[in-house]
Amino acid sequence: MATAEAPAPTAPAKKAWHALTVEDALKDQGVEESAGLSAVEVQSRRAKFGSNKFADAPRESRLTVFLRQYADPMQIVLLVAGIVSLFIPNQFATGVLRRAYSSHVRQAIRAEVEKDYVKMPIDEIMRHLVQ
Repeated sequence: MATAEAPAPTAPAKKAWHALTVEDALKDQGVEESAGLSAVEVQSRRAKFGSNKFADAPRESRLTVFLRQYADPMQIVLLVAGIVSLFIPNQFATGVLRRAYSSHVRQAIRAEVEKDYVKMPIDEIMRHLVQ
């Protein structure tokens, strides 16, 4: 009969960095909380790991951004539908009037809200805004 050998002991698993306490994280990095890193250690780590900043992404031209946004077929359908609706008789004026009316309604609502707030004490206004 063959005997089973026990597996060789392994090193304890290292705890995930986000689960460490502040003291343990500082100890793992070799940093004293009161003193921080020395200038020499900063230079050494910067040489080893690089600067602590995001890499600069290449800039896109405005034309490329515009074209990329209209690469979606649904965006093209909506753009074409909007342009076509301008040339359907009596629809252009409807769009212009709707825009003007919605702007007028928005201003009337804003004026009504402001009028109500003027009558309220400031603590009641703040309580109303927080809710």
